[in-house]
Amino acid sequence: VRQMYLTQAIERHTAELEVKVAERTQELRTENERIQAILNYSLEGIAFLDADFKLVQTNTAFRTLIGQRGNEAEPASFLDLIHDDDRARFMKTVAKAVTDSSGRRFEIRLIKPDRTTVNAEIGLQNITDDGFVCSFHDISDRQRAEQALRLALEAEKQANILKSRFVAMASHEFRTPLAAILA
Repeated sequence: VRQMYLTQAIERHTAELEVKVAERTQELRTENERIQAILNYSLEGIAFLDADFKLVQTNTAFRTLIGQRGNEAEPASFLDLIHDDDRARFMKTVAKAVTDSSGRRFEIRLIKPDRTTVNAEIGLQNITDDGFVCSFHDISDRQRAEQALRLALEAEKQANILKSRFVAMASHEFRTPLAAILA
């Protein structure tokens, strides 16, 4: 009788645990779906890098930013995507982020599979020894606009110099005959 009572108690407890596990599993599944939705529908490119800079997980915006098509394999290492001239600066920034555990924002050039480059602003945050989370924003259009503004400013400066020279020359040329007339 005692053994039967214990067996029934164990079976009840097992059933209760199975219900709790199923509920918790559903909660985790729902939470995971929310996180995936946030990552995949974000307008910013997001990538999780392990401590060796391997791409662990990326979102759609990141894959679009680097020009990766759906059927292409991701690069073995994030370092393969960085322009050679920017790689040392990237490593220094990572070292600083690891040292003081603070996030960093900086600009970098990434290389697409077709060998074109994209200028990106990166937000990098160290997440303990597991690796890094990075957000990416394409700033190529902004940099082109800034360059156009610099060129327009330079042209405006040149126009102002020419205008000043013309006014000075015209003033001088008109001053001589006017002096004779006044005399």
